[in-house]
Amino acid sequence: GVPMCANSKYLNQTLRDQWHFQGYVTSDCDAVGDISTAYPAGHGYANSSASAAYALKAGTDMDCGDWGRHAYTKDLPTALANGLVTQVDLDIALARLTARQMELGLFDPKGEQPWFNLGVESIRRPEHTGLALEAARQSITLLKNSGGTLPVSGGRRIAVVGPHYNGTEVFVSSYHGSSCLNASGGISPDGGFGCLVTPLKAISSANLGGQTIGALGCEVDSSLDLIDEAVAAGKVRKPGSVGN
Repeated sequence: GVPMCANSKYLNQTLRDQWHFQGYVTSDCDAVGDISTAYPAGHGYANSSASAAYALKAGTDMDCGDWGRHAYTKDLPTALANGLVTQVDLDIALARLTARQMELGLFDPKGEQPWFNLGVESIRRPEHTGLALEAARQSITLLKNSGGTLPVSGGRRIAVVGPHYNGTEVFVSSYHGSSCLNASGGISPDGGFGCLVTPLKAISSANLGGQTIGALGCEVDSSLDLIDEAVAAGKVRKPGSVGN
C-alpha cells in the first residue's frame, strides 16, 4: 500500500477536496523518513528524495521530528534539484503552515499571546477532562456484548486482562505533560499520573458488591504468554464475593 504521509487520495482528495480542510498536515515524527527506510523498520516504498517528494506533493506540509531521518531537511533539496518537486509545491506547504501560525498569533510579542500565559491552574480543569471523556465515549465502538455484560451493573465476577490493566500514563499517549499536581502546584511524587484512574480501578468501582481482579495476560512488546494464568485467576472466587 501507499504510506499515509505519501497518500494523496486521503490527504489531498479526501481531507482537502472533499472535507474542505483548511489547515496544515504534519507527519508523525520521522514518518516521512520511514517511507524510504527499508522494511520492516520502515516501508521501503521509494528512495529518500522520491519519498520526500511523494509526501510533500501528497499534502504532508511538515515533517515532524528533531531526530531520525530529518527527511524534508535532508532530502527535499535533492528532490527540488532533480525536478521531483517545484518551488510552488514548497510554497504551498509553507503558506499553509505560516497562515495557521499567524492566526494563532505566534509572530506577535509573547506577552500578547494567550497560549504563553497559561499556568498550572489550566491543567485538568473540569471542562478539559469533560471534553476528553466525551471524545473517548464517542470514539468507542462496541462490537459484542454477550449476555448483556455491559453496562456493568455490579455484583459480578470480572477479570480485567491485558498489559495495561493497571496503567495510567500509557493512556495519554506519548505527547503530554504531567497530569497530576501536588498542593503547591508542582508535579506529584508519582511522576504526575497518580490521579489518573486505571481500567482496573474504574471497573472495580462500577462492579459494586462484586469481585474484580486484574491480570497481565501478555505484554505489548514480547512473546510472554500468561493468558492461562489470567483465565485461572478470573475463575477464583474470593471469600465473601458475589456474582456469576
